[in-house]
Amino acid sequence: MKKFLSIFIALAMVLSLFAGVGARTAKAAMTAVTITGTATARVGAVLTAVATTPVGAVTYVWRNCATVGGTYADIVGATAVNYTPVVGDVGKFIKVVATDTTPTTMTSVATAAVLAAPAITSTAIANAAVNPTVVVTLANDVFTAAAGTVGNWTIPVAAGLTPLMATINSATAVTISFTGTAVAGTVVITAPAAILFNNSVPSNALNVVVPAPVSLIQLTISAPTLTTTKVADGTTTALVTAGVLAGVVSPDVVTVTAAANYTSNGTGTSFAGVGTGKTITVVYTLHGADAAKYIAPVTDSSVVTGAITAAPNSVAPQGTVTLTATQPNGATSVLLRWTYLPNAGDVTAFQIYRNGNPTPIAYVAAGTTTYTDAATVAGQYYTYSVTPINGALVGTPSFSVSILVTAATAATTTTSTLGLTTTGTFVGGVDGSGAAGVNGVGTVVGPIDATHYTVAVTTAAVGSFDMTSGLYTQAYRWTGATSTTSGNWAYTGIETITLDTPTSTITIVPGMKIAVDASGTMGVGRVLSVYNNTLVVNMTTAAVGVIGGKVYQVSTVKSFDTNWETVGATQSIGFSAAISPALVNGDKLVVYMAQAVPATSATAFVMVTGVPVVGDVATITWQDTLAASHSVSWTVVASDLTGTPANNVAMDLANLINSLDLTTGNVSVIDLPTGSVIQLTQDVGGVAGNGKTLTGTTTAAVVPTLTISTLGGLTQPAYVEQGKTIKLVAKDATGAVVSVTWTSSAIVNATVDTTGLVTAASVASNLTGVTVITGTSGTATGVFAVVVIPVQVITSLKINLVPAVPVSTTSQQFGAIASNATYSALDYTTQVVWTDALPVASIAAVNGLLTYSTDETGNVYAAAGGITATAAVKVATGVVTLVTVVGPVTKVVVLTIGSDIVTVDDKATTVDAAPEIVDGRTFVPIRFIAETFGSTVTWLPETKGITIVLGDTTIGLQIGNATAVINGTIIALDAAPYIKNSRTMVPLRVITESFGGNVAWDPINHIITITYVLPVVPAA
Repeated sequence: MKKFLSIFIALAMVLSLFAGVGARTAKAAMTAVTITGTATARVGAVLTAVATTPVGAVTYVWRNCATVGGTYADIVGATAVNYTPVVGDVGKFIKVVATDTTPTTMTSVATAAVLAAPAITSTAIANAAVNPTVVVTLANDVFTAAAGTVGNWTIPVAAGLTPLMATINSATAVTISFTGTAVAGTVVITAPAAILFNNSVPSNALNVVVPAPVSLIQLTISAPTLTTTKVADGTTTALVTAGVLAGVVSPDVVTVTAAANYTSNGTGTSFAGVGTGKTITVVYTLHGADAAKYIAPVTDSSVVTGAITAAPNSVAPQGTVTLTATQPNGATSVLLRWTYLPNAGDVTAFQIYRNGNPTPIAYVAAGTTTYTDAATVAGQYYTYSVTPINGALVGTPSFSVSILVTAATAATTTTSTLGLTTTGTFVGGVDGSGAAGVNGVGTVVGPIDATHYTVAVTTAAVGSFDMTSGLYTQAYRWTGATSTTSGNWAYTGIETITLDTPTSTITIVPGMKIAVDASGTMGVGRVLSVYNNTLVVNMTTAAVGVIGGKVYQVSTVKSFDTNWETVGATQSIGFSAAISPALVNGDKLVVYMAQAVPATSATAFVMVTGVPVVGDVATITWQDTLAASHSVSWTVVASDLTGTPANNVAMDLANLINSLDLTTGNVSVIDLPTGSVIQLTQDVGGVAGNGKTLTGTTTAAVVPTLTISTLGGLTQPAYVEQGKTIKLVAKDATGAVVSVTWTSSAIVNATVDTTGLVTAASVASNLTGVTVITGTSGTATGVFAVVVIPVQVITSLKINLVPAVPVSTTSQQFGAIASNATYSALDYTTQVVWTDALPVASIAAVNGLLTYSTDETGNVYAAAGGITATAAVKVATGVVTLVTVVGPVTKVVVLTIGSDIVTVDDKATTVDAAPEIVDGRTFVPIRFIAETFGSTVTWLPETKGITIVLGDTTIGLQIGNATAVINGTIIALDAAPYIKNSRTMVPLRVITESFGGNVAWDPINHIITITYVLPVVPAA
């Protein structure tokens, strides 16, 4: 202590030498600094600092802040008299600090929040448009002229159009009208001086391109297959299958569907009523990637012999249909079988539906529980459901079943080797972060072109576009129906809904997804049956609030336009493809948004192996994020044995999983398998899915399996950093390492070579996620999940022994396992550099295999990431033993300016005094940081001094004194320590000078990261 005090006495003597220096003669100095353009600062508009009465040369430092009264940070490189705001300044406030040679420092008043750069756009003109108009819109600025008609725009006659007039609709929109019919060309629109903009716009001239005309091709079609008689079911639909389409030019992809409806009363009282002599009209709709190039075949309305027979009963079927689908041997047809329980007497017929089409492909009389669909072809996938009916009343449909029809083949007799190998658990789930998503809401104003509409956005979208739920953007088209009296919209489940108008005048059919207006949440459900003005609807979302009346058809479209993020009456919204039928004025749109950084769902894999026989049963069982268990089972049929049987069974199981997901399964197969590997994805994102189990069993003979682990002994899932490697080894049932053929899944974030070395995708590729690695040896297989993660900073490294079967007396495999706060075990066996200090034995530098021949002792070392782990090795009678030494532990402290929340090794805590910037210097609470690093801190009240002891280092600080004493050496500080909230605040430089720690500064987010490596401590 005496030595410490003597140093401060000496320092005081040195400082006293300066006390006698006389005061300088006062002279004039700068009195103020201002910024031109303060009230209208915007991106691209130059700001100029103006100093008042400066002395000598003036230096400038421009600063910005997200809040006008907050702490302003220096803008990197902004030290000239002028500064031009950039995109990163939008929404921020800007000040300038000027210093003359006296020196006198002045800080200006802050500008207004920086505005985005102005931009000018216009709507499009379609080819052949007659007397069109365009709307010129100014963003981030306003026209100077008031609303009304303004002439003198410079618009040459072009593209067949003559300008008529320009009308300013608002401060940001002008409508320009033309006369004539638009042809291909470019219309140049230039604004006159009379309405120059308030601020600089990149250009006040716009090029509006009229596209070349599209010549559509008329298609023809052969006669349809039409069923002209049906039992009354309350609908006007008739059963029809389209004929053969003709006129499509190769290689265009165009398909056609047909819809048939009764369009006259005949001898009945309504289109859907009982009667004969009814007209049935067939309408064709084109589909496929190239459908927009063609005109659908002309409507066929020549059938005038339609009949609807009376329904014998009035009670809807109450039973349950259980459906299966198989492909008979030697055929390409599909055989449907079902049961109907408990009361077969309350059904008059069954409706057969295929591939989600709302029109049934067949009616089967009561008492029949089979149906053969002979219209199927090999290579196509088909989905079926069966609905019981009782006249016009409809029961609950069966769950859908799916089948892939393959080429006809006879069954063969063989020994089954069907097997299911799983990754065991779900991995890779990551919680979302940032603000929760807010769905964007708007109403269609009108079309712009095939893929763009003008939309009045009333609720701005917030977050990132939802790419995982499958909802994307929901379009609500008014069906023409209203429903103001039915309170059943407010419930979920099977509900009877009454419409204000009969269904014969509107377009609502079974299978349609509908919604009803409500003052709170719209009610949403799927139509099960339609009779006159009564619907049976499976309500999935209950209406909340006052029922608004209009009933909408709901369909899914895709729009990822950033204009959803801004409220506006005339937003131009783009869609991924043309919408058919087109949206019209008044249609509603909701774009679904996820969190700013969406959650990632956990995934798991099942690999189907071996060769099945007819009758084998494969079962997959999994847990969802709530740990609830779910299962699906598939019984192998003859069609599975064609082509690649394992792939067929994988497809069957994947479709069963997706079917169950519609109700209770809570996992899905997002991408149907193209091979024998099925990837299951939890419906709920985040870490809740991690660790949930997945198992697979079959009734076939037991298939030998392989156990796969990393070279360092870790089981799946194993994590590997981008651009790095891990080595996999496969073992048989005895535990012995065997040679296998290695392959990786189609979802390739990592690849595997013939030796089992897995290489993760490069950092530049930005690919992360799960890849399943498969090892095969004869009929034995094994799978292993590898999760690619970003590059890590490891904080610990240890060495272990990897057991071997049989035990070797001449070699021993070592493993190197790294960890940090996020990952407890990373196999670094192929990442570290191996060395040894053994007299005779030698360790391979690249893989940690030690070879030895005699008894000896010494050390083995593994080095990576700035850490070296040491193991003391003893070889005796052919057996290796060791005591590991844990490498240095790194402490990481993260502080944020102005925040009392601090993280230490990723664990959050609080401090009494938040870090802050004072006069351009960053100050931090020294006691918290020093004690985190293991120091002893002592306060000396008589001198206001602080003594910090860390190992063999002693540090002396004093409040108000801009020096520090470190082991007797005086160090000048950037500024003197001071006290805040009873805590000593010191300049950030003290950390590097005193502790030898590494300090990283994030100037954008004002984050300080301090990394300190603690001394090596031997393991207990």
